[in-house]
Amino acid sequence: MKSSLRMLGFCFTTLVVFAAVSPRGYGQESPTSSPDPAPVLAALDRVDAWLGAGENAQRWRRFVGIPALRTEVPKGPNANTAPITHALERLASKAPGLELKPFAQLRDALSDFRRQLSAQGTPDFASLAAAVSDDRQPLTPEQFVKIRATMRDRARDLEQAWGGPNTSLARGWKKFLLWDQLEPNFADDFEITRGSLMKLDEVLLRFRANQPGLELPVFTDAARAIARYRALATWATASKSRDIRADYGELLKQIAVDLQRHFENPTTETAWKAGRILGVIDNLGHSADFVRTVRDRFAQKNIIGFASARVLENLPNRDFSQARPVRDCILGTSIFGSAQTMGNVRYELVPADDSIQLMVHLTGRANSRTNGYNGPVRINSLGNTSYAASKRLSFSDVVFEADPAVAEVDTRTQIKSIQKTGGQFAANLIEKVAWKRAMESKRQAERISAAHTRENVIEEFNERVAKDLGDARLRYQTRVRDPLTRRAVTPEYLHMSSSPNGIEIETTFAARYQLAANQGPPVPKPGHDLLLQVHESAVNNYLPLALASARISQETAEQAPDLQGDVPNWIKVLSVKQPKLAGVAATGAAVVDKASETIDQVVEGEADERGPNAPPALPPFRPYAITLNSEAPAGVHFDDGKAVIRVRASKLYSDDVEYSNWDFIITYAVMQQDDRIVLQRVGDIEVFPTGFDPAWDKQLTAQQSGFRSTLAKNINARANAGESFPKEIPLDPIRVAAVGTLLLNEIKVDDGWLTVGWILPPPAAP
Repeated sequence: MKSSLRMLGFCFTTLVVFAAVSPRGYGQESPTSSPDPAPVLAALDRVDAWLGAGENAQRWRRFVGIPALRTEVPKGPNANTAPITHALERLASKAPGLELKPFAQLRDALSDFRRQLSAQGTPDFASLAAAVSDDRQPLTPEQFVKIRATMRDRARDLEQAWGGPNTSLARGWKKFLLWDQLEPNFADDFEITRGSLMKLDEVLLRFRANQPGLELPVFTDAARAIARYRALATWATASKSRDIRADYGELLKQIAVDLQRHFENPTTETAWKAGRILGVIDNLGHSADFVRTVRDRFAQKNIIGFASARVLENLPNRDFSQARPVRDCILGTSIFGSAQTMGNVRYELVPADDSIQLMVHLTGRANSRTNGYNGPVRINSLGNTSYAASKRLSFSDVVFEADPAVAEVDTRTQIKSIQKTGGQFAANLIEKVAWKRAMESKRQAERISAAHTRENVIEEFNERVAKDLGDARLRYQTRVRDPLTRRAVTPEYLHMSSSPNGIEIETTFAARYQLAANQGPPVPKPGHDLLLQVHESAVNNYLPLALASARISQETAEQAPDLQGDVPNWIKVLSVKQPKLAGVAATGAAVVDKASETIDQVVEGEADERGPNAPPALPPFRPYAITLNSEAPAGVHFDDGKAVIRVRASKLYSDDVEYSNWDFIITYAVMQQDDRIVLQRVGDIEVFPTGFDPAWDKQLTAQQSGFRSTLAKNINARANAGESFPKEIPLDPIRVAAVGTLLLNEIKVDDGWLTVGWILPPPAAP
């Protein structure tokens, strides 16, 4: 039972990261053209029934805005969004009581309904932006003083948590957090400069690192205050010299262009550009309706997963057998002996709309051999006890909990002999009387024994499940929630459900400055045991957490590339196992260096000695270092069976020369070979300056164009020679210890979504 529950916790932790299918049912696509008011009306009915009558109930209805919802929601696609927005703001507030289930169900249903409303038709982003262009008001010096004071107060709270500003603990943390770059900002007369803001960005990167401890509220509160100060510092400085409302209007115009492009032809660049401006507008605290409208349209669920009931049926270690001593006292008889216990653990999914629930059924039988001592006799017996216990487990992002166990036990005994102890005087008479009394009390003794066994089964079952649930919750907290909290990424939408068919989870993985999916997932093939549907935005939103400011360097050709930075362990392991992949950076450094030399020759009037069709010469090894873009180190675009990967290098150093902000775009076809996924490079590798979007931007400067042309020739020559981005990347099949290698049943890459489905292998022959 212990191993099975641990496996259950592991499966749950994995599924939360790679979440699930629509709560409307596995394999159904979310409606977008016709918003359905039925789920909201049903949730309203549940809230009304739960609130009941009375003045307090009416106050709750007025506070949430239920009467207005009753008026607008039945209109379906013609509903006015204002009362819906008002109700969602109230339901999302921190008022005590709103965390209860009926309100949470209404909030989820209402959020989904609003997303459906926002997804209707083609929005006019230019008009939306123009409508809120006057929202921005100048930030007064008094307001900014309060923002700075809040940051300073949260920093002082940190020092108090460390035991004072000069303790050894404080000195260690301050060194890590670059406190000497942060502290000057606490002064009211501190002059904000471009350099000070860059240093503050470095501080924020440290506060948002994946360092244990940074998930504690005292750290996250300080990071939030620093981020707000950083977001408004530029505007506060600009407000001193000019009216910044015009700047805000230009910002809105630009996001309208980026959103329109992203709607018509999404790329990694359109999502990045629109998301970063949306984050600025959100941080400024104005145009809340505009931000909410954009997020409703472009921040839909982007990770979806499903695990069938068959997966649970194949959890390991379901059968068990063990020997244990028997010690008891029944009706004055002291009982000693041993029992052989055999049992089975079985899992059954329970229908639930807002959590994953399952019943754990424990059934077994115990065969015992005992001696009972009562007065002058010893009673030798055989026992047969059958038991069945069950317990319901509930999993959600908030709690891992279990109901008290219930159990039924039945005990039957067979008395084999009764013998007098301490000599044979009057043995026949005493044994005859003992037999009579034993048979008269036999059924009562069996009931008492069954009751004792029932208490033991329930106590042990509850203790074991509580421990395993605690272990599972700890793994989920430390491996999933804490790293996301440290990085200030909290999924704003996470829905879990279960049914007799399987486990379903879905989430929106995006920070406030990031977009998510702009349309629902495709309908997968039926019959998957495991299903994963990932929108490109989920990958792009994760990559800054994994690769922001990562640095790859190599000093000699004999040394392996060195990966530095706050990157996940699995990436570090991959860089060790696949040094050629890390060595791609060396190729990038070498070809950029060579391209620069070629451009210099052209500028100086020196002709390239190679013929026009000759392949570029492969430069010799030179020490190099490449640093990825801190804000968006890489991006991916899924479409038409291909994954287009864009790697953004902020700094590329080679041979005492440094280059900045050049990107490599590589296209891979995603194919299936048996049960393996294979990425096969197609076409030429493209090179562009960071921020240049070939789908929308059409013109480079003359110097950029010449540099890009030479750089592209070199990088493709190296790639074709097998010394750069691999021609083919095979991904090994997934193997699960309990069932073997999963069979790849579907892989589809289209319209921004990657869909992968597996089925369990057939059971092995006995």
